[in-house]
This record gives sequence, structure tokens and C-alpha cells, in this order.
Amino acid sequence: MRRALGAVGLLALIAGPALTGTAAAQDGPADATSVASPEADRSVTATLGDGDVVRADPADAFDTQAAAAVPTLVVEGKGFGHGRGMGQWGALGYATAWQIPYPYILSHYYGGTSAARIDTNYDVRVRLGRFDDTHLVLASDRGALMTSITGDQRYQTLLVIPEANGTWSVWAGADCAGTWGWAYLTASASPVRFWIAGSNPAAEDQGQWVATCERDGSLRYYRGWMETVRTQVGVRLVNSVPVEQYVRGVVPREMPASWGDRNGPWGIQALAVQAVAARSYVLTEARAPGYWHTCDSAACQVYGGAASWSASAGSRRLEDHRSDEATFNTAGEVRLRGDGSIARTEYSASTGGWTAGGSYPAVLDQGDPLPDNPNYIWDYEVSAKALQDYFPNIGTLTRIDVTGRNGLGQWGGRATEVRLTGTAGTAVTDGDTVNWLLGLGTDWFEVTSIR
Repeated sequence: MRRALGAVGLLALIAGPALTGTAAAQDGPADATSVASPEADRSVTATLGDGDVVRADPADAFDTQAAAAVPTLVVEGKGFGHGRGMGQWGALGYATAWQIPYPYILSHYYGGTSAARIDTNYDVRVRLGRFDDTHLVLASDRGALMTSITGDQRYQTLLVIPEANGTWSVWAGADCAGTWGWAYLTASASPVRFWIAGSNPAAEDQGQWVATCERDGSLRYYRGWMETVRTQVGVRLVNSVPVEQYVRGVVPREMPASWGDRNGPWGIQALAVQAVAARSYVLTEARAPGYWHTCDSAACQVYGGAASWSASAGSRRLEDHRSDEATFNTAGEVRLRGDGSIARTEYSASTGGWTAGGSYPAVLDQGDPLPDNPNYIWDYEVSAKALQDYFPNIGTLTRIDVTGRNGLGQWGGRATEVRLTGTAGTAVTDGDTVNWLLGLGTDWFEVTSIR
């Protein structure tokens, strides 16, 4: 199956995971993480698996007699994402085709961990990245928006501006556009909190959620409360939300909630796998200690909040009753390592049939080859320009030899060493770098021709 370049994440690929998530540069400590995403893999490249490196068969090499100035590569590949831990398509396959309950699926992907229920009655702090280093407008459907710096006053809409002198100025208005102007309220050098008066984060009443006014005129609603913070590298908006409500906002963004309808009750088992993985993962996050734990993008886990509104579509819930069921049924459930610590449960869209290893043993993924999984095996054409630009000393690329693989699966598994030969020289790199430069979405690939 030929796959279009540029598709990112499981949801995007199904419609037309999520890298799922690897870590991108953050203000706080960054490392390779899930995503996830399937909406995920989607930033910094993944580390290699733990399998032994093997020498590739000479068939991995392809010679071209006449290379163009910028040749085109025909590439076959398996999977999408870093391949560490759970594969989302595989979880679906195990749940719906093999009818395996979610705890056993989790044990398969996260070897050496065990299930546990813990108290999750506390908040996780999520950086909303689209508001980095910019002003923001917050709103309340009921005119009940409050702040930590204006006493008991309640507002319909508040404009918050990070000033050059290190303070935030806060202004009141009647709507997101400030149609009738903005009235200056006060300024603060300390972080400013915003919440809805008398709100309950678990309530299903949209009027109890803080809304962010988006650049396109829409609204996005979030449970919990908001806080503006200033770090050494910039101004950030943070949503503080109870763990279980956060998971409700992640699961349908990382795995299609419609999967819950597959094969009777078994589809919900796949969503339950995602819920436990998302919960365990976020409870190991500490991206910027003292400021936030995690971010809302595929660099961490995709978190969409509770609802949205736009003039064209009206109100729309971003949470879903099927993913909610999976979240409620697994409330407080995480995976623990042997030392009792919570496991960092990375995941990605599709493993291609074998997980990559890393923190957990590499395992055969027999759930992945579903008939409608577009990532299990694929092929497409891609320009070699990025490789030639990154390795200019090779000249025009004429040959690619995969000289090392991890020994797991078709073609000998994921590429661990790649030799590039050109008209002016050679270069040796790894499969992860080739993946990153060509945008393959995986380090499990085979170049079948160069033209």
C-alpha cells in the first residue's frame, strides 16, 4: 500500500497515532516519550531497540547505474512510530480479533510490569503550547470567570497580556473579540490563576469549564483551572486538571473512540489499554518541575480538553462516551515496575509486527497486522535530497546499504546501521537518522530501488 508523505499520527493516518509520541524540545527536561500519539512520534527521533545488531543480507543493497542529481528512493517500511511499548493498532487487534482482555494486553507490551490501583485524586499540570509567549483571552459561558488577583469579581471574558516589565496585565471585556473594548483591571508580577466560580472539574456542565478564545474565533473548553507562569525561557499557560479528567481528554485524541464499537464489548478493551497507558505515562512526567508536568501535544500526549465551539460547527464534545467508559472502568489503574515505581508506558501507532525493545522486552506483535491497518506494511517514494543535504560529502547518492539490523522480523528487523554511498564519498549513520531525514515514521525500512 502506498502511503502519502507527511501524515502524522494515528488519527491522521486512519483518516487519510500518533507518531505516536516522542519527545520534542521542551522548556523542561526532555526525553524520548510516547505518543504518541499515535498522534504521536512526532518530534525527536526514537532510540534504537535492544536487539542484537546483525549484518544485513547483501540484498539490502541496491546499486543504480545512473543516479540523478537528486535521486528518488522507493522505500518499503513497517509500522509507524518509535515502536517502544504498546502499539495502538496491535492493542486493537489483540482486543477485537483475539478477544484478549486489556490487562493481558498491557502485560504483553510492558513486560516486567504489573497492574496496580493508586490514588489519583490530585491534579496534573498541562502546558498548552499554542499560548507560549503570547497574550491570551479566557472566557466563561456564564460570566463566572474569576482570577487570583481581582478578589470576588466575576467576568465574562479576560484578556491577559505578558508585559515587557515581567508582569501580566489583566483586562475585562464582553466577548473574545473585545467588541466593546477592554477595561484595564490590574497587573501582577506573580502567576495569575483563573477559574469558574463554584466549578467542579468532574461536572458535565460546560458552564463550569474555562474556555480559551482561539485565534480562529472558536472556543476550547477545559476542566480545572488555568495559570499563567513565567519561566527563564518564556511565558506559558498551564491547565491544572485532575488526573482522571485529564485522561478523559487524552484517550480519544490518541486512539479513535470509534474503536470502542468494534466487535461488541471487545473494542472497549483497546480503549482501556490506552487509558491505562496514558495514565501511567503522565504520572511519570516532569517536563518543567515547579511549572508543569506535561504538554498537550504529540511531544508528550495529545490532550484536547473537554469541548469546543465554533460558529460553523456549534458545540462539540471532545471527550467521548466510549473512551470515558474505558477511563472510568480503569480509574486509578497504572503499571508498576518491580521496584514499585510507576512505569513510563510509551506507545506508538503501529509496531509493524515487532516492538522495538528499549525499556521493555521486544515482543512479537500479532495484533498489529489488521486488514485496515495502513501502517503494518507500506511503500512510497521519497526524494533523497534531505540525505544529501545532511551528508553533503557523499555527493549524489547512488547506493544505500542497511548494514545492521536488530534481528527481529522481516528484512532482519529495524535498521541500526546504514551506509550511504555517493559520487563523492560514503557516510555511515543509523536507521533512526535516516527515518528522521526522510520522514518515514519508522526505523524499520528497506530501500527497494533508487532512480
